[in-house]
Amino acid sequence: MSIDYLSDHPEFIPALAQETLDHYRDILRDETLETRCAKLRSHMHTDSLPLALVASADGELFGMGALREHDLPGHEELTPWLGGMFVRPHHRRRGVGSALCHALEEKAWLMGFPVLYLFTLDQQRLYARLAWQHLQPSSWLGHPVDIMFKRRPNA
Repeated sequence: MSIDYLSDHPEFIPALAQETLDHYRDILRDETLETRCAKLRSHMHTDSLPLALVASADGELFGMGALREHDLPGHEELTPWLGGMFVRPHHRRRGVGSALCHALEEKAWLMGFPVLYLFTLDQQRLYARLAWQHLQPSSWLGHPVDIMFKRRPNA
């Protein structure tokens, strides 16, 4: 498995857009395939936010994750965010999400950010195992979430 910038694999955008819409259908009701593709295309940076990383092997997409300046409305004082984490169902529980998370953390630290935030609907235990700490409860589009954070080592 390799982890690369989304900008190196624009061919993955249509599948990522459709599968994230399908996965979050109840939450992203107002988004279309076109708006989701446009959002993903906006993440085609390598040294500035937003940027996205994809995990793949032999041309097969496994998942993606992103770094964004802001990700949760109402919490603009917190920045940057690890977000957009998605692993295709048949690749889950194989370390893909953890590998993407570690790669995104490393990118954030290399960019000089001392702390990173995320919010999650239901993956609190996964992120806690990856040394993320709970900050506070919140909500995203009417759904309860937890905001978590991680400090750069030796920051």
